[in-house]
Amino acid sequence: MLSGLVSLALCFSLGGIGIKGYNPVSQYISESYATGMPNAIVWQSFFIISGVFLFFFGILTARCFPKRSGIRVWFFIFAVFYGIGTLLTGIFPCDIGCVMDPEKPSLSQFIHNTAGALTYLVVPFCVLGLSFSLRNLKPYKRLSIVSLVCGVISLLFIILLFGNPEGKIK
Repeated sequence: MLSGLVSLALCFSLGGIGIKGYNPVSQYISESYATGMPNAIVWQSFFIISGVFLFFFGILTARCFPKRSGIRVWFFIFAVFYGIGTLLTGIFPCDIGCVMDPEKPSLSQFIHNTAGALTYLVVPFCVLGLSFSLRNLKPYKRLSIVSLVCGVISLLFIILLFGNPEGKIK
């Protein structure tokens, strides 16, 4: 997981460096590797690698818990939506500006938006579900609290993003 998170952190913090006027607070990270952008292949590769690492983290971590555990289910959901979702957004970059033309969207933009939206809509609830599943296991009490805090914060950011997609914070 650390490799996947480091890869994503590099994208978020360095992805727009080569783009004049890019603002990571007011623009989507996907704009840094949109079709036709400078160094797009580099940042696109980081997203693909991150997706693969996050997928395997979810699958392998799930195997560490009892089969009957709801924890396994949440890690599998994490693997599918965060891992494969990130992988797909890397393989299918958005068009420049990351705005889908409602009359004639490119296939890549459509897949990118669909995978991204599903990821953002499911993962916060997955983290919250993981928190509730871990809360009764004494060795994971702290992880349950951290998951709860992270899940609530991520849910608030998703509400902010989807509540005002044209706003200044993306």
